[in-house]
Amino acid sequence: KRAAHTIVDKQWLQQTIFPDRFVAQAKIEEKKEPNLLEYAKIYLDEKENDYRKGKIKVAVVKKTKSIIKILERFIKNEGIDPPLMTEIDISFQRAYDDYCLEVEEYQPSYSNRTFKAIKTICFHASAHGYKINEGIRYLKITLNRSKYPTLSFHELEVIEKHQFVDEYLDNARDWLIIGAYSGQRCSDLLRFNHTMLETEIIDGKPI
Repeated sequence: KRAAHTIVDKQWLQQTIFPDRFVAQAKIEEKKEPNLLEYAKIYLDEKENDYRKGKIKVAVVKKTKSIIKILERFIKNEGIDPPLMTEIDISFQRAYDDYCLEVEEYQPSYSNRTFKAIKTICFHASAHGYKINEGIRYLKITLNRSKYPTLSFHELEVIEKHQFVDEYLDNARDWLIIGAYSGQRCSDLLRFNHTMLETEIIDGKPI
């Protein structure tokens, strides 16, 4: 048999002169695609780094950590391996949505927001050269906005003038009126003190 001819090309030259570098590069190219949970943690590391640099708010980091925990619980509950990002399709969305509503007992709006965050993580992975299911771009998410009860100025006036028998109801009424007109949430409202009061002149009268 005739000996096989060696093809002297760029790849042969690199392997001959820099064998260690060539092997390392080959290992990088053979690296497995991360699954959704693995990449979510890569995404979290990047967001934590952005937070340390002052580029984003801590709420983004907390939200990402929350998504990871939900995914971990979902995967454990389903008894499955962490899915690849190429497996995030409508079937995954339905299973995830059922889990959030039936097991976690989340509101539909919150379940939708968390899946939207999962889509964001997948798009981030795609931007960095990883494979995702292109169909994820067409998965619809309906974000239902919660409706909160409100009081009219007339209703606030009725409450303000009502004479309550119990002192605790008087106190509750005072806090309600202050909160309604100041537009502050409870955590900020309860921090109020006299040093935070300011006087403004409107139509020549101090208010």
